[in-house]
Amino acid sequence: MNRAWLLVLAILLLISMASAQNQYYEAGEINLKIPCIYNNTYCTATTACNITLLDFNEELIANNQPMTNSVAFFNYTTNLSELGEYQVFMACVSSAGNGFFSNRIFITRNGKEPAEGIFKLFIYVLFIVSVLGLLAMAFLNVFELVTASETIYGVLTSWLFIILTLITIYLSNYLLDDYISSLSQFALDVSWWVNGALPVIGLIVSMIYKGFKKKKPLSVQEVSGRMV
Repeated sequence: MNRAWLLVLAILLLISMASAQNQYYEAGEINLKIPCIYNNTYCTATTACNITLLDFNEELIANNQPMTNSVAFFNYTTNLSELGEYQVFMACVSSAGNGFFSNRIFITRNGKEPAEGIFKLFIYVLFIVSVLGLLAMAFLNVFELVTASETIYGVLTSWLFIILTLITIYLSNYLLDDYISSLSQFALDVSWWVNGALPVIGLIVSMIYKGFKKKKPLSVQEVSGRMV
């Protein structure tokens, strides 16, 4: 009897060691795989395991559902579309006795480890800079169109904040929430025309206006907005 319990403990230890590391999956349908190894070989075909999944709000996603014995590992397929941390509980039964282990998995946009520390702070700072930049340049572009004072530097600056916003949207794939991605995309959608096309229109209008006013071709300094 003691020997049987030792076998159970050995199985649990090896399962835990093989699965203790955090696992990261891309949002959508996932195939959760948990290795099962005993005495340097795979668990027997008669071993049966059930899984229970809890989301970040501790709501049941799967309640003691049977897993598929795939020889090298047990797997369970489900759909997890919400980003965040999930708790995994696995209970197994074999001829040697019962076993149990728990772990956690992360659902991210790209299936990679989420940002933490400095990297996460950098994404938030970049988000603030890019959104405030889009807002400021939107007002400035309208003003420079009305006053015919747009310059090539104004156009490039406006496009720079668009690029920063696109970078923010890409990096937000490493966050465990949708806020930064959604807000950045909304800011970009709202201001795309006023920060992308309007500065070019404003530059053309400014060049025509200054050309007629001066009655001769504009210099490079006048187009760029630099003082001679």
